[in-house]
Amino acid sequence: MSSLASAVQAADLSPGPYIKGFAGYSDIEVDVDDGQGGASRFDADGSAFGGALGYLAPWGAGAVGVELNAYADDANSRADVLLRDPESGESTQGSLALQGDYGYGIKLLLGGFIARKVLVYGFGGWQWYRTEATVERPDGSFTRDSEQFEGGRGGIGAAVPLYGQAWSMQVEYSRSFYGKESFSEPTQDLFTVGVAYSY
Repeated sequence: MSSLASAVQAADLSPGPYIKGFAGYSDIEVDVDDGQGGASRFDADGSAFGGALGYLAPWGAGAVGVELNAYADDANSRADVLLRDPESGESTQGSLALQGDYGYGIKLLLGGFIARKVLVYGFGGWQWYRTEATVERPDGSFTRDSEQFEGGRGGIGAAVPLYGQAWSMQVEYSRSFYGKESFSEPTQDLFTVGVAYSY
């Protein structure tokens, strides 16, 4: 066994591929253009759950890794907004609802061990996120469209061994910075707790 692999295994975390399930809390903030030179702030939050496939490799006294993730959430928010008629230019009071759907992405992580037990790491990557936007008019009619966001993601996490070298618990916080023309700099905070199995 190489000295690098021994460094990781001595920390009770097995190097190599792993699969992970996680659950947590999703919070997304967006400013929506109201068509009148202003914006309406939406703070949609709710639960999230998903899974990931990754690979952890030794690096010096720490570890590096790559991970693919996919998750669903039910973050939602509703607010009154001014709706502008593109033909007449008149504005009427209506409502806009945002409903979270799913996300997926890739990240690279780099970290070091504390007391050869806990891997503390930072990570960065790229994330995609889909939400549904529903506009309801005063006459009861509505329009529903899907919105796809994408942007950079960064965060921190920790992995703690549970049973031998195969099982571990991972706790993470991340923020994604999305871009979209109809929304002003959407951001998403994601807090998750997961259990990973290395094989």
